[in-house]
Amino acid sequence: VFEQFDTNRYTIQNRLERTNTGGGSFNENSQDVLIPAFLAAYSGKDPNKVGLTPFPKIPLPNWRVDYAGLSRLEAFRKIFSSFNLQHSYSSNYSVRNFISSLEYTDPADVGLNRRLRNPTPSIVSDTGQVAGSYVPVYVMSQVVISERFAPLIGVEARTLSRITARLQYNAERIVALNLSNRQVQELRSRDVTASIGFTRNNTRLPFKTQGRNIVLKNDLQFRCDATIRDTRTVQRKLEGANANTSTAGGLNFQFKPTVNYVVNQRLNVQGYFERTVNTPHITSSFPNSTTRFGFNLRYSLSE
Repeated sequence: VFEQFDTNRYTIQNRLERTNTGGGSFNENSQDVLIPAFLAAYSGKDPNKVGLTPFPKIPLPNWRVDYAGLSRLEAFRKIFSSFNLQHSYSSNYSVRNFISSLEYTDPADVGLNRRLRNPTPSIVSDTGQVAGSYVPVYVMSQVVISERFAPLIGVEARTLSRITARLQYNAERIVALNLSNRQVQELRSRDVTASIGFTRNNTRLPFKTQGRNIVLKNDLQFRCDATIRDTRTVQRKLEGANANTSTAGGLNFQFKPTVNYVVNQRLNVQGYFERTVNTPHITSSFPNSTTRFGFNLRYSLSE
């Protein structure tokens, strides 16, 4: 996709020079070229048809789909009280920290009545390496596209015996175009989360007191969550050596079982254990792991 972004610059440059005849030109690294080329590449659009504005009129789509119809089938009804399939997609495009260029002093160019979506440049620079090129009306520092499937596919189920289970596969991508250095920072994340739990009453503990088995009359709740997450951050450059450099990321594993017992309406006891293991993808970071465990006592003073 980044290579497509690089190629798109010249298509966008030609389109802009055909529509602007004020005597200036557009550099392939100018802001007015980079942003449409970036949007076309990372949204999968044709660079010959994508809008030339940094403020697209049509927003990116977002949706969520939940389906619970399987629990109505006879084969599922014998085992499950509920069985849900889930899918969700969210996206966001943002232009961060943009200001009016100091080159434009005419209120007609940067006044409040100016249409922000189509800022056509009219001033030609006469300094530095960009001499002869159009100056953007609005100077921007960064544009960001973020996308997330949460989940891409998810399953939640509850059996007739009060056992709950959940499995989700999530995916995320955040791509930021930094206009000051013409670099793209790309963060990708993938994770799988599995969870299982159950609720029991009259649970018999595996030890005795005064020769008698201890039986918990109230609800005993058990839940265990496990997550494997892979994240990678890559810095990509349009020019120069080491064009693609991994700057962060790693493989993370988390295991977290908890036991919760309701003693009465006021007192709740919870035991927890959490194990986290991080294995980095870059050599400047070291593997590490943490372990937490303990008990929580919660007493409610409310009536």
